[in-house]
Amino acid sequence: MLSEVERLNEEAVEAVAAKLREALWNLEGKRIAILGLAFKPDTDDVRFSPALSLARLLLASGAQVVGCDPRAAGGAKEELPELELANDVYEAATGAHALVIGTEWPEFRGLELPTSARS
Repeated sequence: MLSEVERLNEEAVEAVAAKLREALWNLEGKRIAILGLAFKPDTDDVRFSPALSLARLLLASGAQVVGCDPRAAGGAKEELPELELANDVYEAATGAHALVIGTEWPEFRGLELPTSARS
């Protein structure tokens, strides 16, 4: 059963990466913010974190990846040293071409992020 869960998580990560490629055309040099790095909310556990799997895939595609997590940032940085960390959601979002909610933390609900037109 565990291997089936892992397979489903991998498929979900690939699906998100594919949506980002489709939306941005090219991931190389794009800044992508991942909000939530823990395996699940209310924990600092990053083992089997789909958000970190996505970050690895994006980094391998040449993207600049910045993460933000209220409790798991330190563990995420240990697990993935190339990951840039932001102190808060707004810092992570600044200059980002895309935002991904990686973990459903209550802090990420109802965010008021400014939008800007890009050419």
